[in-house]
Amino acid sequence: MRKYLIYYILIANCALALSACDRQSASTTSEPVGQEAGQEAGQEAGQEAGQEAGQEFVFTDLNADPINRGPAHVGYMSEDITYPPDFEAQDRQIRLALWYPAQEGSGEGEARYPLFTPDQAEFNALPNLNQPAPLLVYSHGAKVWPEMGAFMAEYFASHGWVVLAVAHTGDSLDNVAGDRPDQIYAWRPLDLSAALDHLENLPQAHLLQGVINTQKVLVSGHSFGGYTTFVSAGAQFDLEYLQTTHCQERGGSLCDSLAGSLGTRLDNGFFDSRFAATIPQSAGNYDFLRFGTGLVQIPTLMITATRDQSCTEEGSNQPFWEALTQRDAPLRDQHRRLSFLEAGHATFTVACQHLPALEQDDGCGPDFTPVLEAQKLMLAYSLIFARAYILGDESALQAITMDEGLPARPEWVEWLKSDSL
Repeated sequence: MRKYLIYYILIANCALALSACDRQSASTTSEPVGQEAGQEAGQEAGQEAGQEAGQEFVFTDLNADPINRGPAHVGYMSEDITYPPDFEAQDRQIRLALWYPAQEGSGEGEARYPLFTPDQAEFNALPNLNQPAPLLVYSHGAKVWPEMGAFMAEYFASHGWVVLAVAHTGDSLDNVAGDRPDQIYAWRPLDLSAALDHLENLPQAHLLQGVINTQKVLVSGHSFGGYTTFVSAGAQFDLEYLQTTHCQERGGSLCDSLAGSLGTRLDNGFFDSRFAATIPQSAGNYDFLRFGTGLVQIPTLMITATRDQSCTEEGSNQPFWEALTQRDAPLRDQHRRLSFLEAGHATFTVACQHLPALEQDDGCGPDFTPVLEAQKLMLAYSLIFARAYILGDESALQAITMDEGLPARPEWVEWLKSDSL
């Protein structure tokens, strides 16, 4: 879970600058994102003029070939919000990153991410939507940042989706060299729900007001974000195991915290009924959930790598899968697993594209499946799964149910369901 130690060294001297750069014109919930009053009025006038000229902003193509990037241009914005976690008195501030179908050339130039540039994303571009778009919510791994999953965010946005990713304060760029706060196990899923609340109550002047469907949402995350995804989908904590076996073996301040309000909050769970399907990627922290994973309340696509050295096959992937599909699990027949045979932990982030030397042994080396090809397959399966369970696409659901018409590469991946155990 602390795979990115060398990243910390690279980032330590510029974390504040990168955070400010990444936000660019970030705002709070009460003001339009990155827009002064004059810019806002000008953009509204420009949109009205375009509509009068018959150039309506009407991206509605949700049926493009999933094996490739979609036809939509991609916009990107970033903003801060504040919310009160329900188990403590102090407010919490988090950063949100958003990607969406956009009108090309309507923004403020190419977006900037920490340490790298996007494949395609225009900062503060006008949305290109005439009806509420489906939504993907994404949770990053430990000690990194939302844009580490930018390849997935840009891909889904290009296929007509809005993507919301949360920077988990205390476990992101703001705390690259610090200890993980005990509360982070509760903060992370609460961050996702608070971000959804924010999207449901956007001010009228916000660029994305009125163009997001927040009632039937896909949730995904990588590594520690995979844990976040599982608990947001209804997995329950095994507090008895944590307080006995785990604490006796590892100790630490978390064991003391479990006896207080944090333990009570974990025991209550974090399922958000707005989430309708989930895609955990290389999920970690199995010991926190164990067989409580089988209580997930929505269809799940697990994405794993058999050569993952951070969240291993023996310690994470297979135990999670067996718990998810245990005999009494209510949705065991709807869960699927996409297992990459020659991939690693970094395969499912942009690390191999931008800092490959740091992950040679965990997904980026020459003896692993080429990362761009692996990501293309991962994204195609993810979109088909999302179309089935978020959009209600019958052909996508049949492909998943009957295992037909899927982009199979048997030399690279296994496609598993409950009867594959």
